[in-house]
Amino acid sequence: MTIAGLIVLAAILLIGGYYIHTASKLGRLHQSARNTAGELDTLLWDRNHVLDQIIQKVEAAGISVPEEHKKPIAMALGMLPIMQMSVYKSIDDRGKAVFELANEKPELVETEEMKKLMGRFTNLKIDISECGSRYNLKATEFNAFINRPLGRFLAGRKKMSEKNHFNIALAEVSAV
Repeated sequence: MTIAGLIVLAAILLIGGYYIHTASKLGRLHQSARNTAGELDTLLWDRNHVLDQIIQKVEAAGISVPEEHKKPIAMALGMLPIMQMSVYKSIDDRGKAVFELANEKPELVETEEMKKLMGRFTNLKIDISECGSRYNLKATEFNAFINRPLGRFLAGRKKMSEKNHFNIALAEVSAV
């Protein structure tokens, strides 16, 4: 084989290797962001479930909870960040209203079980905030990667688009 042939072969191998590396990294970044978004979904489900338990305890204590606070929230796995923010806001608003109702009976709020549930509800808010930050970092990294020429080409072929961010501050101040 001639030197020109070896150079062409080396160039083909380098370009092929770069293509494979880029495609692999794109897949890893996409999957990492999806997994973290799934964690957000799970945390939202958990927080909603804890709120439902709190509502049951409040009603068992003889406090009437309005229907709008008992109404189930529509959730699904694989929600877009805008949907996650809407669910977050709904759970947070319902939680505040139910906590106010629960505080009408200090003896209820002082029970060990209710303290535990209310503490878990609050801790899940912190967990959601931390997970949201991790998701946003991964989404930013993915978005930066697909804005490179080869990344954009591969993302287009795989029908991948930029990922939106999960913004708790925005969810808390507006009804999304």
